[in-house]
Amino acid sequence: MSLKRNLVTLFLILIIATATFAIALAAYPYLLPSTGTITTEYALIVEPSPINWGTFNLTTPITQQANITNTGTRNFEALNMTSNLNSGPVYNYTLTWDAEGINLPMGYYVVANFTLTVYNATDGDFQIDIHIQDGA
Repeated sequence: MSLKRNLVTLFLILIIATATFAIALAAYPYLLPSTGTITTEYALIVEPSPINWGTFNLTTPITQQANITNTGTRNFEALNMTSNLNSGPVYNYTLTWDAEGINLPMGYYVVANFTLTVYNATDGDFQIDIHIQDGA
């Protein structure tokens, strides 16, 4: 009898130990570290492209409209525009737009008005490069 009782007691101890171990594993799961890399890119489509300023007079502002669509995989937090004269007889100009600082989420677009005023130039064709980036 004593052997049977000892076996039953041992069996009960094994069941309790197994249950305790299972509860401990459920309460404290194994932490498996993992790493990875996400790549995102800024991408815009501007239509019309290029902007054609046409023929105009000195000191008279001219405004052209363009649709700017975010086709990238990240949001533009604050649109920023800069420009530089690439070629031509323009010596002094200002170029402004009404989309400065606008948030442009992925898949969305904004209609922007670009206004160019040339203060000093001679006759001829010119090219002004417009750079649009995230200013955030």
